[in-house]
This record gives sequence, structure tokens and C-alpha cells, in this order.
Amino acid sequence: AEGVPADVLRERVYYLSGEVGLSHNKVLGLAIAHPSFLQLDVDTELRPRVTTLQEIGVPSNKVGKVLVGFPGVVQLPPERIEETVAFMESLGMQPLAIGKCLAQHPQLLGLDARANLRPTVDFLTKECRIPREKVGGLISSFPTVLAYSIETTLKPRLAYIRNGLNVPQHRLSCLLLKFPQLLGLAVETNMQPTVAFIMRELGVSEGGVSKMVQQHPQLLGLSVEANLKPKICFLIEDLGVPRDRLAKIVASFPTLLSLSIESNLRPKLEYLVGEGGFSREDIIKAPNLLGYSLDRRIRPRVEYVREHGIEMA
Repeated sequence: AEGVPADVLRERVYYLSGEVGLSHNKVLGLAIAHPSFLQLDVDTELRPRVTTLQEIGVPSNKVGKVLVGFPGVVQLPPERIEETVAFMESLGMQPLAIGKCLAQHPQLLGLDARANLRPTVDFLTKECRIPREKVGGLISSFPTVLAYSIETTLKPRLAYIRNGLNVPQHRLSCLLLKFPQLLGLAVETNMQPTVAFIMRELGVSEGGVSKMVQQHPQLLGLSVEANLKPKICFLIEDLGVPRDRLAKIVASFPTLLSLSIESNLRPKLEYLVGEGGFSREDIIKAPNLLGYSLDRRIRPRVEYVREHGIEMA
């Protein structure tokens, strides 16, 4: 911040770290990336905008995140912020939800309601078939969707979901409300490699993949190397699933591929086989057993059966 007296600079750094709650490293990073930021006056520019952010629902402990994520928010015309908030309110969003959205994606405050936000909402309601009364909930779950280009991002991704994955038009809204982050997945680097792996390596048909995605759309967000391959190794080597039965198992219970091996699948398998009296073949025939909570469902029921002397079939 060239030209700013040392005592004034200290005041601004103290305000950002002491009152706004930014770490010294965050303040330093802000100063390096946006030198003009520390030239802003605390009383006439910084503090009033921080107050505005709090008033529109941004949690006090997230205000610093907004400033770092979108430093330009301090110099936005007040009417721009008012228009954005009013638009989100028109979707039925409450202040708490609006504040959380802005904390997660502060750049939304820089988008024009008429030129950017409204066309995206129209796309969601008309093309994606999301009922207008549910759009606010979708945005609360995935606010980044409002920042995507309709032509270069949303349309190609929706086209792949419809045509590449053969998701029927009447199922679109259910799919996207269940997992709105689907619109954040790139076709070439996220969705297509996952689909190709499931079809090629597991032998699931095109129709089977479509049904899997409709049942568990989060599947498309899984990395082939970090998620899918280790899960398949676990199913084959630990559970003992024959390769020719993999397709049937994952198609019937695709959620299985989203569960953590170390904190979820392995402890359940060990308990079911070691304490529950199940064979691995029992679990292969009913893989949904691995989807139940170990502490809230599996263990209490096994213990109940034991206490009452009921023999496992």
C-alpha cells in the first residue's frame, strides 16, 4: 500500500485482523494480490461494508472470507448489493440462507440480477424443469451455479445428462435437486471418464449406468483413480465379489461406490463377518447391508438378536 502512512496502515491491518478476524497471512495475501485494498479507509469504506454484509445475513465469522474471496465487494455500489439480495429473496431464500450462499461464493454480489442471475434461474426452471419454488433450495445447496455461463457451461452439461446419460426429461428436476453439484461437473474430465470406467471395467450396460445415475447422481462426482478403482479392489479382494457379479452389485446399490473404505466399508464388513455371523456371500447377495449405519443400526440389531436368543438364518 504505497503512499499510506505507517500508522494508518497499522490501523487497517489491525481492523482486518482484530475485528474482521483475518489471520495475518490472509491480510498479507490480500495486500499482495490487491494492494489498493489497504488504501481503503476503515471508517468510511471498510467498516460500513462489513456492517452491510452482516445485515444481509453473512455470518460475522465469514465476513473475512467474503472480503478475501471478493475484495471488490467493498467498492460495489450499494444498489448492486440490494438488487442481488432482493432477487435471492424473491426466490424464497431467507437471510440465513442468503448469507451462507454469499459466504460460499461472494462473487455472486458482483453479478447483475437482470443480466446474469435472472437468465440462469430461467434456465433452471425452463430447461432443467426445476419448480420455481424449489430453485432457492437448489441455490442454497450449490450457489456457484448462478455464476456459470449458460451457453458454454450449463447447456453442454445438461445436454450430456439428457442425451449422453439418457436421463428422461421428467426425471431431470429430481436428479438435480438431489445433487445440484452435477451441473458443476465437466463433461470431458468428470462425467465421461466415470461413465466409461463403469461400463468398460465393471460391465454395466448403458441403460444400467443411466439407472445408477438417476438413483445416485453423486456417482458422477467420484474420481476413477481416487474412488472407483480402490472400491472395486475392496469389493473383489476383501468382500470376495466375483468379477462377473460386479456389474449386478454396483448397479443394484450404486451408493456403495461413494462410501469410504477405511471409515465405513471395512469396519462394517469386519463386524458383520466377525460379530454378526454373516458370511461374505450373505453380504454379496444383500450389498445394501453395507449402507446401514454400523453404530445406529447394524450393531444394535445384532445385539438385540443375540440378547433374545434368535438364531441368524
